[in-house]
Amino acid sequence: MEYVISAPIHQFFQRIVYHQTDWTWVDDGIEVGEFTYSHLNECWGGERRYVVVCQEIKRRPKATGKQLSLFKDEDYGKEYRHSLYLTNNNTAAWPVNCKMS
Repeated sequence: MEYVISAPIHQFFQRIVYHQTDWTWVDDGIEVGEFTYSHLNECWGGERRYVVVCQEIKRRPKATGKQLSLFKDEDYGKEYRHSLYLTNNNTAAWPVNCKMS
C-alpha cells in the first residue's frame, strides 16, 4: 500500500532541508526537493523518501508549513516555510519538465 504522510520537521531533518541544493521549481515562490533516509530502527525496512515543499513567504504570504527554527535568526529561516512528507512512492511528485531554479 502506498502512502504519503505529513512529517514533523525535527532538528535533524531541518539540517537536511537547510543543506538541500537540488530544488525543482513548481510555481512562483514554490519549490520541491527530496531526499532519502534510512532509519536505524529495523522495523522501517530500509530507506524512505522524503519530499520537501519550500514556499517563499514574500511571494506567498499565506504559505503553509513551518519556518526552520534552527535557522530563525538567518535570512533563510525568515524567508521560507517548509512542509515535509514521508512516502514509499518513488514516482516523482512533480512534472519532470519543471525548470530547476
